[in-house]
Amino acid sequence: GEVDATHYLCPHTGTIFAVDHLTLTTSEAAATPSNEFEANEVMRGALQNAVNSYIISNYPCEASAAGVFTKDSDTYSVVIAGEKTSLKNFWSGRWSSSWTVNVADSSCTISGDIKVHIHYFEDGNLQLQSSKSVAAATLQFSSEADLGQKIVKHLQTEETALQNALEEMYSNMSNETFRSMRRLMPITRTKMEWNVNAVRMVRQVRK
Repeated sequence: GEVDATHYLCPHTGTIFAVDHLTLTTSEAAATPSNEFEANEVMRGALQNAVNSYIISNYPCEASAAGVFTKDSDTYSVVIAGEKTSLKNFWSGRWSSSWTVNVADSSCTISGDIKVHIHYFEDGNLQLQSSKSVAAATLQFSSEADLGQKIVKHLQTEETALQNALEEMYSNMSNETFRSMRRLMPITRTKMEWNVNAVRMVRQVRK
């Protein structure tokens, strides 16, 4: 919803807000001026309502939002973001995705990118950053509301696939990732003797 470097459009109210990037404050500037894409507002509104429902049911965090913006007469941009922070537990996480929808008659193509950023900072600084580019897919629809439901179903399928892949990676990390990083034997090519009595005996002999 960027109008210029300091003004942004709220897709829910149609209001342009002025943003002060230094103080991180906003002020209401003006109502959205008329433009050549007003005829697309019915389609944009249907997409916005569908994405709003998707956010409510799939992003249970204190900071989440979604916006649908008209790029030109046949193209819409869908942006979703959710962030959850627990400073007392030393972690934070952010999930965001952006999608481009090109509409033509009773079909559309949709493509997008999903980004995940997780930060854990107790006694260290551990971060995970992952991204996925989703290839263009074609969807058929019969109405504006039907298109909204088809778009949301596609978003949920792709985002769930990425989440499942990350969970599978975590479950296999100890058996695969960490094992490949760890030496099977130390540089001496001798296995470590973990018997406490044997270690004590070696110490006594050295004395």
